[in-house]
This record gives sequence, structure tokens and C-alpha cells, in this order.
Amino acid sequence: MGAGARADVVGDAGSPVDTTQGLLVVKLAPPGASPPVARPHLVRRLVDNAATPLTLICAPVGWGKTSLLADWLHDPREKRPVAWLSLDGGDDEPGRFWRYVVAAVRSVLPHVGEVAAGGLLVPGADPVSTAIPALLNDLAASDERAVLVLDDYHAISDPRIHEALEFFLTYLPSSLRVVLSTHHDPPLPLPRLRGRGQLTELRAADLRLAVREVAALLGASLGVEIGDDLAAELAARTEGWPVAVHLAGVAVRGSDDPQDQLRRLPDDHRDLAELLLSEVLADLDAQDEDRLVRTAVLGRLSDPLCEAVLGTTVEPGWLRRLERSGLPLTPGDHRGVWFRLHALVAQVLRQRLDQRLPAAAISELHARAASWFCAQGDEESAVGHLLAGGHHDRAAGLLMGSLRTFLSRGAVGSYIRFGDELPADLVAADARLAVTLAWANSLGGRHERGRQLIALVGDIDDQEVPPPPGWRSTVAAAAALRVCFLYVTDADQLRRWARLAADREDDPHRPGFFVARAALGLAHLAGGDLADAIPALESALSPQLDLLPTGSLVTVGLLGGARLENGDVDGARALLDGWLPRLEAMEASAGDAFAAATLTVRSVAGQLARLRGDLPEARAQLERAVAAGRVFGVAAPLCDALVGLAEVERLERRPADARTLLLEAQELVADVGAPPDTMAKLAAAEQLLGRSAQRTARHDGTLVEELTERELSILRALQGTLSLRQLAGELYLSLNTVKGYAKALYRKLDVRTRADAVARGRELGLI
Repeated sequence: MGAGARADVVGDAGSPVDTTQGLLVVKLAPPGASPPVARPHLVRRLVDNAATPLTLICAPVGWGKTSLLADWLHDPREKRPVAWLSLDGGDDEPGRFWRYVVAAVRSVLPHVGEVAAGGLLVPGADPVSTAIPALLNDLAASDERAVLVLDDYHAISDPRIHEALEFFLTYLPSSLRVVLSTHHDPPLPLPRLRGRGQLTELRAADLRLAVREVAALLGASLGVEIGDDLAAELAARTEGWPVAVHLAGVAVRGSDDPQDQLRRLPDDHRDLAELLLSEVLADLDAQDEDRLVRTAVLGRLSDPLCEAVLGTTVEPGWLRRLERSGLPLTPGDHRGVWFRLHALVAQVLRQRLDQRLPAAAISELHARAASWFCAQGDEESAVGHLLAGGHHDRAAGLLMGSLRTFLSRGAVGSYIRFGDELPADLVAADARLAVTLAWANSLGGRHERGRQLIALVGDIDDQEVPPPPGWRSTVAAAAALRVCFLYVTDADQLRRWARLAADREDDPHRPGFFVARAALGLAHLAGGDLADAIPALESALSPQLDLLPTGSLVTVGLLGGARLENGDVDGARALLDGWLPRLEAMEASAGDAFAAATLTVRSVAGQLARLRGDLPEARAQLERAVAAGRVFGVAAPLCDALVGLAEVERLERRPADARTLLLEAQELVADVGAPPDTMAKLAAAEQLLGRSAQRTARHDGTLVEELTERELSILRALQGTLSLRQLAGELYLSLNTVKGYAKALYRKLDVRTRADAVARGRELGLI
């Protein structure tokens, strides 16, 4: 809505919901067994990494990274609990990635990250502004020490995740160390970390098998005994590449003369791996090989899932049998239900699948996988398979019917990504689909994309277009969206859209009825029409309004403010008294992620406290509102909160601090604009305070906490005239990441505005 819309993670009574809903627990399971060959000299480097926030294990596929980590996990010298996360391409979205990170950390430190986990369920809540600071604060307060392993980090390509991880590592307390396992260097400031002694590194050169390790691997795991000379020759031919050594052993196992066969292997170790892999697969039973080829559409395997995809009965324990036969198949959990093929094997099987089956048959395999996942309640995996199989119409239908499911699981980012993968002509031809995707993008903070999708709707006939779930009219859903997210600041246009939505949504049994009335109230507020805004907002209050997550609480804040501005102080107070407990429960469960509700409701609570003369309480409420508004980033409600806090400063005879707050409000509306009623409130506050008020606070010239290099670069950039959005583009960072660094910078400099930060930096000689 005007202050935005976010998702509840508490029920009506304030009881918390399961913050791990929709997550695959198997991805949090570490390797279940030690590798056949111990490598104590490498394990020692992992055990001794407490001094470095980041440990990087970087080598191409097949170099034994995960095996080394398994060896370390089972080494008695490692006393710290280890949180594990196996990453894949589906995690390449910030919300999903950080939900898994927090869940992994909480699996070993259950007292840490509760607020962060709740906050990540909220659509559009930026992890850098909300969940990551909450997690860091909990870790800083923890007396326990733990390690977080991010396995297969090369699956991550989204720059927002890399930026957020850099931010996380920058402020990481000593209670947690991070280990990254990856095929290639991640885009993190590795030279800086290396230069500061904050990085432990293990690379392919470190992971090469020594001669004795080659012999031990073949003997211990495969029963192939060779002498030192042949072990040395094989180590040279494979360059110590662990997967090639393993495949060589599998290929010659059972041979009458395995040593002679090993000597006949090609010299080039890459050609060797391809040859050996072909031989290993050739030794499989024809039925097993065919099953593996057809299930190559899957990223992870279980007997029931494979059975569904194959369309035939699979004997229990089939995958476990293949793993015991020497096929590079890794158990994904301690129960042996889920497995994952080695990347080299999976690559070869996918190539065979493409060569062996026509596209239509492969598409059908994906469709079967989608049906299985859908039956398990995993709509996210189901949509992924439908898209991979080219079933775009089915994927679109499943997306349209499951938006609330994705929202409840904190997976709006995945929903948006799936929508982006749909063909543009399909979206353009289906107004209902375009509107549903527009709501998802707007709830997820991608307002520009939401505008683009709404523009596709055009002039449509509700009689010909079925409505989205929860609505009576597609036209109304589009119009309400434009108002709720203030797509324009023209009050007359907002009112026209809102009236259209309210007229079309005439069924009080649908959530859209209440959303449309909330939009109507907001539109009247934007134009300063309190007489019409108040009844519209009152008619919007309903549990069904939470089709817009936290819509009820945001509406409470808007209604309370309207009553207050209309002189109904008692009505505003009675309204807030009944709703504040729910807000407090939500804040306890998710912290700053509920910034929209905190901003609107606490702004009114602060004004009520000011009117009754309780200035300390007014300050406390309005400071919380302003802090939430800075996280949420919507100009109009934040500007209102800043004006309210400035009035408290004026009444407490601190005109300089009041002026600082109003300057921040001016910068805000100059950058993004605001509706007329907000501009009028700001102008009135400036007139009341007086334009000659100057900042009088002086500092003692000391800096309590050293700035990081990134913070210094932000401080230098703040000297110019570029907006924060433009600065983000210049620095190749996201806007929310720049805001996160600026927030830390302002705290360290003890300032509130950009101008004060620059002045303070110059005073201290930092710039």
C-alpha cells in the first residue's frame, strides 16, 4: 500500500510460523561419511582457520573439495559445530540464498537468527537492510563458535548475493567462520582479504594426490593394489586429479591384470577422465544406464522421484546399490534417501540424454518430475521443471494459482525469476498473468518491472478475462496495484484508479474487495481528502486484507493518522491500542523486515504521545518509525515520520536536530518525489521551525570505530551531487547495499544525514 505491503510471519494471535517452510532439509545435511583416504595436513589448515573470516577452497570439478570437507567434519581435532549448505542453481536469488544460510546457521546455533529467519519470509525485505544485520548482531552476542560451509558456491551468479556476502564478511564477528567451496574464484575482495591476513586458501595445487595417496585411494576404496612405481606413474598421468584416479580404479577393478591396464591409459589427464567415465558407465547394467540417462533431468535423486519420472517401478534401494558399486553418487542425507551424482557423471548423462531422446520425450520427463514435486507440495521445483521442459502454459497456470504459497514461504524472489523466464508474448497475451506477475514484482520491490507488466494490460474487458485468484476483476486488480504502490503522485489519477477498483470489486467474500477499499482510502489521503479517506479505510479493515501481507496493519496506521489529522484523537488512540500488540509480535519475529507496518503505526503512536505531552515516548516511537522508514525506503511515509520527529526536537528546544531531520526529508522527496499532502506537511514544518535554524552540535574530533575501505569509498562519493541510486550505479553496487554501508558509516560518524557525514569526515581529515 502507500507504505508498502509485507508478509506476516505471525498468526492472528501472534504465534510464530515455521520459518523453514519450503526449504529442503537435505541441502543442510553434511556429507555422511569420511572419505577412504585421510588428508591430515589439509584438514589441519581447516581446523586452524579461526583467525580468518573466510576460507576458500577453489578448484575445478573432481578435485576432492567436498571429500576434504567431509574428512575435516569427522576429524576429532575440529571441536566447533559446522553448519552445512549445499548450493545449486535454484539458490541464485537473494531471498532464497539467505533463508538457507540462516537455516544452516540455526541448525548448529539455534539461539541465533530467529529474527533474521522471520524477516526473510517478508516479500521485498532487503537482506542487507534487515536479515543480515539481525543475524550479525545475534552472532556478535553469542559465546559459541561455529563454522558455515557453503558448498558449490560457483552455482551463485547473482551480483546482489555476492555484494551481500561481502557485506556479511566485512562485519562478521569471531563467533562464525565461513568456508566457500567453489570451482572458480567468487567476485569477492579476495586481494584485500589476502593482504590483511583474513583469508585461508586451498587450491588445486594443494588438493593434488601424492603418490602414497593415489595408492591408498585405489586400495582402500576399490581394492586395487598397486606398487609405488605404478602409483607414481598414475599420479603423474592424472596430475594428482582425484576423480581421474578414482575412475581409473573403477575401470580396472576386476581385471586379470589391472596394473597393465593402468599403464595403457592415455597421457592427457582430461582425455583420461572422459575415457574412464565412459568405461565406468559401460560397465553398468543396460537397464541401470538407461534409467540414469532418463533421470538426468533431475538435480537430485531419490528412488520415489526416479520411479515417477521413469514411469516404471524402481526396486527399493536402487540408488544405494549404484553408490556401493563405485558410481560417483554422493548421499545427500544421513538416511540415504537422497543422492547427487558427481558433476562429471551428470554432465555425461545429460549429453547422452540429448543425443538419445527427442525433445518431446525429454519434455515429458520434466512434466513427470513437475507432477511429482507438485504432489509433494513443492510448487517451486514443479515450476522449475515445467519451464525446463517448455511447458510454459502449465508453468504460468501454476504460478497464477500459487502466489500466496510462494509469499508465505519467503520465495517471492523465485516467483519473480520464474515469471521472467516465461515467454514475453505469453505474458503480453494474458492480462490475468501480467497483473499477477506485476503484484509479485511490486511486493518483491521491483516496482519498475511491476509498472512494465501493468502497462501490458491496456484496455481489457472483464467479461472476457478471468480474474486473478482473490479478485472479481482483473481491471480492478491492476488499478489497485497502481494505487497501493503509488505508481504516480498525481492525487486525481490515484483517485480515478481507486474508484475504478472499488466499483469493480463488489464481493466482500473476496480479499480484493478490501484491498480495493484500502487503495481508495490511500488515494483520498494522497489528495488530502480526510472525509472520504476515513470511511474507505474503515471499510478496508478485515483479515482478508492480508492478501496484501501486513495490509491490515499498514491500513491501521493510515487510518489512525487520518483520524488524528481530522481531530479524532480518541478514535486514533482506541484503534492503535487494539493493534499495537500484533505489531510488537511481528517485530519480535522479524525485526526490521516489517518496516512498512512499523513505520505507519509507530508514526501515529508517536504523534499521540506528543499530543498528551509525553515527549520521551513520542521520541521513542518516532525514532523507531524513522529507522523502519529508512529500511523500507518509501518516501511519503518516511517523510511524515521525519516531520513528526522534527516537531519533537523543536518542542525539546533542539532546533538544530530538527533542521537536520527536515533536511533529510527534503533530500528524500527531491530524489523520488511525494504526494501533495506529504509536501504540504513538510512545508508547514519548515515554516514552523524557521529556515534560519542551524546545526549547533559539535563533536570532539575522535572516531570511536575505524571505517572500512568500502565505507571510506562511500564517504568520498557522498561529497558529490549524485543521488544514492546514481552512486550505486557508479560503484557497481545495488542501491540497498549502498544504503547498508551508508547506515554503518552514519553510525560510526554519529551523524544522521549525508551532509553531516561529509562535514564530519572533513573535520576528522578522512576526506
